[in-house]
Amino acid sequence: MIRIPSPGAMLGLAKATVELAVESTVVMVSLPARALGLIDAAESLVDRIGSVVDRAEDLIARTERVVGEAEFAVREVETITAAAATRGRDRRRDRVHRQHHRPGLRADRRQGSTAGRAVRDELSVEEVEAAIKLVDELPAITEHMSPTCCRSSRPWKGWGRTSPSCSTSP
Repeated sequence: MIRIPSPGAMLGLAKATVELAVESTVVMVSLPARALGLIDAAESLVDRIGSVVDRAEDLIARTERVVGEAEFAVREVETITAAAATRGRDRRRDRVHRQHHRPGLRADRRQGSTAGRAVRDELSVEEVEAAIKLVDELPAITEHMSPTCCRSSRPWKGWGRTSPSCSTSP
């Protein structure tokens, strides 16, 4: 047998159907608003990401600028250091030169004589020291190289020849 539902049961069923339809409609109506909210949140996130990327680019640009300035400063320091080293070598050379020369030569050099400029500009410290030693030894070399007659102490000017008063060569 088929049972026919009572009017109260039919009313309950109709009420449940209407409630389900209303809830579904409310959900369906709220979906576009929720989707718009999600889109707004995504746009906000994209904007924040964009600002982070902009700040990162600014930071990279500033870092590149700082690195460039640091490289420039390093080149300047290298140039200054090289100049200071050259000046130090020049001062040492000048000090050695002044210590080993007579006061008259020092005065000429201070006045900018041609010889002083040549020594300062053209000769190394080692060359100046060698020249000073050679000048210091010049009297001994001159005495040693000067031929004298073997029987007398008078100088003999005939280089490579025997003295007329001597049987041996100088």
